[in-house]
Amino acid sequence: EEIMLFSTSRGLLKYDGSDWNRIAAPSPVLRVYHHGSSDRVFVGLKRGAAEVVRSDSGQYSIRPLAGISPNMPVLQVLGTDKEVFFIGENAVYMLSPLTQEKVRQIDLADRYISGAFTYQQKLHLLVYQEGLFVWDNGELREMPGHAGMAEHLVLFNFEASNGTFIGFDNDALYRFDGDRF
Repeated sequence: EEIMLFSTSRGLLKYDGSDWNRIAAPSPVLRVYHHGSSDRVFVGLKRGAAEVVRSDSGQYSIRPLAGISPNMPVLQVLGTDKEVFFIGENAVYMLSPLTQEKVRQIDLADRYISGAFTYQQKLHLLVYQEGLFVWDNGELREMPGHAGMAEHLVLFNFEASNGTFIGFDNDALYRFDGDRF
């Protein structure tokens, strides 16, 4: 079944080409993300994160993800072939949807994440007043010289053959090529 899912303040809207249905959520849905490698759908909520699951009878529901704080808004959901990242204001949660591993957390207490994007299968974080960081081999590594980019919130991002494009709340669109914007 091919469907489209849309985030709303009243839950998730599902459109199948002819009918609209609302899927109830425990809090407003901020983001919807389809992880292509696992064919699973995840949502970032105003309070936590969840997976959209389809029952054998064809009904959809939203199941909260254990290990992700239900008190934190998940502002972005993005991923690589092997991982899905749930981005909060000062924490990142990582899930490997192809395995049964538990959710892992990167706690960035006393910091503010202004946005995230992926480039060549690696998570990149923009941390307000600090700059750009990359999650590489299990640790967060700073990429010097990008502090100014972290002053604005990331609204969207997408990867293309010539880099990752990132749209900011100041109406700017940048292309990241691995070293610079």
